[in-house]
Amino acid sequence: MTELVNKRSEVALAREAARRTLKQRTMTEIKSLARTQTVHAVNTLVKIMLDKNAPAHARVSAANAILDRGWGKPLQPIANEDGKPLEFIHRIERVIVHPGDGQTFDAHVEESVLREPLSVLGSIGATGDFDVSHEELWLRSQENT
Repeated sequence: MTELVNKRSEVALAREAARRTLKQRTMTEIKSLARTQTVHAVNTLVKIMLDKNAPAHARVSAANAILDRGWGKPLQPIANEDGKPLEFIHRIERVIVHPGDGQTFDAHVEESVLREPLSVLGSIGATGDFDVSHEELWLRSQENT
């Protein structure tokens, strides 16, 4: 009896592994086929955007798709309690991404912002408050200096 159950379990596991492999291969093939049509798709978007007889919403949508494809989607601001964007994130981006552009920033980060878990601010690998214990330790060490 147990041999039969074990054999069925092995068969079920093998089927599941085969399904996963097929699904991954299928998605890879779909992506590959879609990528072969990129030039045609962009040309179609350009035709729609330039067509004077096309509805305005279609032309705007095509223009946005072209801009997003060429320049990437614009960053979405993170708002604080007042509905204003958090400015210090922009400062961090400027310091990390463009450190040598000669611009200086005088920023003040409020204590309430310093106490937010870094997972909220986008730390790599942190998925919740339970992942930020090392960050809390770092913040405490900075208070003593």
